[in-house]
Amino acid sequence: MKAKHIIIAVAVAAAIGMATSCQSNPNSPVAVAKQAMTALQNGDYDSFIDTFNFSETEKNFFGGLIKEMGEEYFGHCGGIESFKFTDTEIGSENASITVHIKYNDGSEGDEVLNFVKQDGAWYQKLIN
Repeated sequence: MKAKHIIIAVAVAAAIGMATSCQSNPNSPVAVAKQAMTALQNGDYDSFIDTFNFSETEKNFFGGLIKEMGEEYFGHCGGIESFKFTDTEIGSENASITVHIKYNDGSEGDEVLNFVKQDGAWYQKLIN
């Protein structure tokens, strides 16, 4: 009986994966939000910085600042255990995505990520 449940679970997961991959745009606000949150969850601040449309000078300036602030902030809560997107509003040039975050210390919270479309690509906004 357990084998049957495992097979069903794998089939459902595969079907969901195929359905979402057909619908997702590799440069959609949701894809950029997933990249950003996964990078934060993994402590990969360079990949997180890549979700912004920064010049090299801005990357150098903001990169160190964001890494320092991130390490301090996530150090207090033990990092990100999991996240899920709970609300998505996408316009032609701007988007916002609410993400519910569960931290490793048991706390939870919602954050809003904002995006702007520039030269056909979506990026996080640093300031709203």
